[in-house]
Amino acid sequence: AIKEVPNILTESNEKPADILINDYQNGRNCCFDITIVSPFAHVQESAKTPGHHILAAEKYKCTQYQTRCNDRNHDFSPFTMDTFGGMGNSCHGFIKRLALAISDKSIIPVWLAKSRIRQRIVSTAQKGLALALQCRSIN
Repeated sequence: AIKEVPNILTESNEKPADILINDYQNGRNCCFDITIVSPFAHVQESAKTPGHHILAAEKYKCTQYQTRCNDRNHDFSPFTMDTFGGMGNSCHGFIKRLALAISDKSIIPVWLAKSRIRQRIVSTAQKGLALALQCRSIN
């Protein structure tokens, strides 16, 4: 895996790959774009459909990057969470795949590997959010 890969989209300075995983599936590289959204975004829609804010962010990222990444022979997957630890569909698929790989190479059952991965992802995201809020209050 490579972080913050430049020049995937040569026509712009955009970085659709916060993480690029080589040979992710069927011999293709996959660009993962990490997005953390507030659960208070789209409050009215979220009241009707739980997780609407996460689905809206995933849809937006796919609209922005999926076709352009595919044109350059890369898969694209948004990795979308909210600040409370809620995760989008693409997160669950990635975690399952990672947990299966960990389970295959160790004696840890898949459910335990999934649990540990989720805990680390959520705590890292919340730590990053706390640091961002702390920096904002200083300025």
